[in-house]
Amino acid sequence: MLKTQASKDELEDNRYDRKAWLESSAKEKMYGDQNKHPCLTFIIVQKDHNTRFFIEYSNNRNRSRNGRPPPKYVNMSIGAVIDTTIVHPNNTNFYLNSHNAHQSVNQPSHYHVLLNEIELTTDELQLLTFHLYFADSRSSAAEAVPSVVH
Repeated sequence: MLKTQASKDELEDNRYDRKAWLESSAKEKMYGDQNKHPCLTFIIVQKDHNTRFFIEYSNNRNRSRNGRPPPKYVNMSIGAVIDTTIVHPNNTNFYLNSHNAHQSVNQPSHYHVLLNEIELTTDELQLLTFHLYFADSRSSAAEAVPSVVH
């Protein structure tokens, strides 16, 4: 059985339920009631949001190497995932920090899983998504958005 995963850029007005219904309808029209049809997973990547995450800096030294006081809060590390407390309680969604922000605050991408016929666990979806950040052949560094979305 063919298994496919697709990522899409964000939707206007956060109309995720409507998009999930349209994707399912399009699949039914294409394959009908056939027993053999591909298992699909649809994930929407939302990069344009106002959510930021910080980690409290817990260094016991009074001064950092450059002589200035150390920061109180720092950016999340690469690969950090937020998938509890602030996410939607009924829908599969999570925040994933994919890259370092060298001069500003990290803005992790927000992922909304619309359809998961492959039946990947949440951890598997998060790991797959994280690996897609490194899939661009032009760079070995992580991107802000997975290359399959471009």
